[in-house]
Amino acid sequence: SAGVDKAYQGQGVYQEIYEEVENVCRRNGMKVLNSNVHIENQAMLSSAVKNDRRLDYFRTTKRL
Repeated sequence: SAGVDKAYQGQGVYQEIYEEVENVCRRNGMKVLNSNVHIENQAMLSSAVKNDRRLDYFRTTKRL
């Protein structure tokens, strides 16, 4: 999980963090990297698709 303070959002900071995570995973032989994005986070969903990430799953949550 990663988050970027609102003061730094929109500057590519998250993308840099994610790319470094991808690099660490590749160096360690991983073939798949899964992420969770909130369904209402349209900016992140659009970014994910733009950066060659598939939207495979929807996680459901039930508050009790």
